[in-house]
Amino acid sequence: MRRDTGEVTSTQYVTETFFFLHTINAYEDRGHIVLDIAAYKNADMLNCMFVEALKNAAYDPTYAQMFRGRPKRWVLPLNPDKDAKPGANLVTLPNTNCRGRWAKKNVVYITPELLSDIGCEVPRIYYEEYNGRPYRYFYSICSDVDHPSPGTLVKVDVVNKTHVEWSEDNVYPSEPIFVPHPEAKREDDGVVLAALLRAKGLDDQVCMLVLDATTFTELGRVEFVASGPVPKCLHGWFVQDGTLRVHKDTNGAQDDDTDSQK
Repeated sequence: MRRDTGEVTSTQYVTETFFFLHTINAYEDRGHIVLDIAAYKNADMLNCMFVEALKNAAYDPTYAQMFRGRPKRWVLPLNPDKDAKPGANLVTLPNTNCRGRWAKKNVVYITPELLSDIGCEVPRIYYEEYNGRPYRYFYSICSDVDHPSPGTLVKVDVVNKTHVEWSEDNVYPSEPIFVPHPEAKREDDGVVLAALLRAKGLDDQVCMLVLDATTFTELGRVEFVASGPVPKCLHGWFVQDGTLRVHKDTNGAQDDDTDSQK
């Protein structure tokens, strides 16, 4: 529907069945809606998160396949050619392999495009400038549990459909956070931050990794040892210094923002 008027369009869009936890980005471009999603074939991957499934993951030959996801792009033509021949591609947006065809009257079947042949989860972009707008890069954790380096960070170029990786033995990263340079001149002009945890008896060790977002190479890190095992944290956030506000409840006590500020 149109957000400005609430009008529901006469065209409906259908596609292959899929399941997702996170979207990457979405925007309107030359008469099309572009929708990028970290997609799975179905919701079976949720079964992989139960404790018993995790315990048996190394012995279950279907585990990796159930968890197999890929970043895909759907391009929805907002004004598809009603006189197009059967099977004709209704997607006229350049530089995409996504296709749309008439399935029946007022129903367009969309075939998505693969953005990169690697599993990607908790994807992040340069939100301040590119959320809801055409963009080029996103950053994620590799979700392929049978990847040679399961703790891999990924940078995907959605224009060239390529990706680069960063990994290290016995390291498991959190959601990568892009922080732009204060005077950023390019979309990937900045750094990527990720918290790193370790296994194999080193689960009290924590690290903050800093990557050059352009080259995806390490700039530095801060390492320390916690007082006990640190559980894996999937998500993360970066808050610029001085931007947090302290809130007080009715009893005058300070809330969690204060702890974050400290």
